[in-house]
Amino acid sequence: MGAGDKLIYDLSAIGAIRLGPVPVSGHPPVTIDLRPLVAHPHVLRRAAHTLAEIIEGLEFDRIAVMSSTLLPLGTAIALELTRPLIYSVTEPEPGQPPTIEGLYSRGEKVLLISGVLRGGEAKLDLIHRLEAVGLRVTDIAVLIDREEGGMAVLEQQGYHAHAAITLTELIDALRRRKATAPQPAVGPGD
Repeated sequence: MGAGDKLIYDLSAIGAIRLGPVPVSGHPPVTIDLRPLVAHPHVLRRAAHTLAEIIEGLEFDRIAVMSSTLLPLGTAIALELTRPLIYSVTEPEPGQPPTIEGLYSRGEKVLLISGVLRGGEAKLDLIHRLEAVGLRVTDIAVLIDREEGGMAVLEQQGYHAHAAITLTELIDALRRRKATAPQPAVGPGD
């Protein structure tokens, strides 16, 4: 069992990922909600370590997170890699540049950290918010890629996306775990 599987099992155990019933068409629906991470420091640490491993060789000056949900994860990664963190947890007013908290200088290279990647458009909006204040973004690291085309969208726009876990890996790991879990005893008449 790899580090990714352990993280998937931990995320499942704290309710951050849940599989729904398998429809006739194939894959089960998956709900991903990373808010429980903050209440489980050991899982938060594992998630930060897993993401830190995939971004270790990248070149960047600062780590950025753009939501309050990801601030704990961004902080944990910043501590893991001893890199400064900047963040924004509020949407900018229409026509105004976003408010970015933390110290930074125009022209610095920023690595955007995100929890889940879907189609990519939302990540492009976050990248553009960082670029609006003069920061450069070339890479984005996500904890879970839902494999809904986001990687390709980001690559087409010239950004490099890195995912710690794909949806396929997540589903496969949870299915393996279910297959190896002890089954409840069946009583008479069942």
